Amino acid sequence: MWSCRRRCAWQRPTPTSSPRWQPSATCCSRCTRRDGPTPAIARCTRPSGGEPLRLALHRGGLRRPAGTWRDDERISGGQLYERGAAGVDQVLALVDEPVEWVSASELKRVWYHVSNADHSQLLLDFANGAQAQITVSDLTVAVRPCIEVLGSAGTLILDDAPAVANPEPFGDEPVVSGRHAGRRAAQDDAADGPASLLLATYDGVRTRLPLPAPGPGGAAAFYRDLADCLVSGWPLVGYGIEAARPVVAVLEAAVRSAASGGAQVVPL
Repeated sequence: MWSCRRRCAWQRPTPTSSPRWQPSATCCSRCTRRDGPTPAIARCTRPSGGEPLRLALHRGGLRRPAGTWRDDERISGGQLYERGAAGVDQVLALVDEPVEWVSASELKRVWYHVSNADHSQLLLDFANGAQAQITVSDLTVAVRPCIEVLGSAGTLILDDAPAVANPEPFGDEPVVSGRHAGRRAAQDDAADGPASLLLATYDGVRTRLPLPAPGPGGAAAFYRDLADCLVSGWPLVGYGIEAARPVVAVLEAAVRSAASGGAQVVPL
C-alpha cells in the first residue's frame, strides 16, 4: 500500500528541507497506509484509498522568476532539480515499487531573462504499472491540487496551500515593469493558505482531514542545521544517502530524457 519511508535529505546542498517531514506529506502517507491514519491525524476510522494507480503532482503557478541562483540552470541544475526534487521524493514515498523508466520534457517560451525552463513535466513508470506525473511550472494560471492520487479504492486530493496568482511583488522584491512584467505566484513553500486532505472512497464516503500546523523553525531551521554540518563536517542527523540516492537517480534520468526529446530513460 502507500507506505511512508523514513525522512531523508540530499547529501549535497539542497534547495529545501526534506518534503517527507512536511505536514502535508506526513499526513498523506499516513492516510493512505493499509491500516489507515493514526488517531492523531484523523478522527475517522481506517479510511484507505487502496493501491495507488495514478499520481499527479503540481508545483508552481504564474510567476516571473526573480533571477536568483535558483533560476540559473548552471547553479541549480535546472527546473526539475531545483523544484521537482520534492515531488519525486513524495512520489517515491507513496509508491513503494521500483521505477522502470522516466520521461521528461521542458518548455522555454516566456521567461528569457533566466536559463531555467518555464514549464517541466516528468513521468515515472513503476514496476507494478503505477504511473506518476510531476509538473513544475512558472506559467500555470489555474490553481491545481498539490497532489492527486487515484487509487484502487478511492481518490486522495491534497490542497496544500496552492500558489495563487498575485499581481504584487512578494517580500522585498522590486516591482517589475517592461516586457517581462506580470503576475507572480508565491513559492510553494511560502504560501500560507488553508490546506486539507480529501479522501473520497468508492463507497461514497468523503473524508476531509485538516493538516497539522508546521513545526517550529521550518525551512530556516533546516538551513541552519545544514550550514552547521557543512562547516563542522558532522553528518546531517536523521538523513541517509540510501534514501536520497533513488531521488537523485530519477532526476538525473529526467535530465537525460529531456535532453533527448522525452525518451524513456532507466534510472541508474
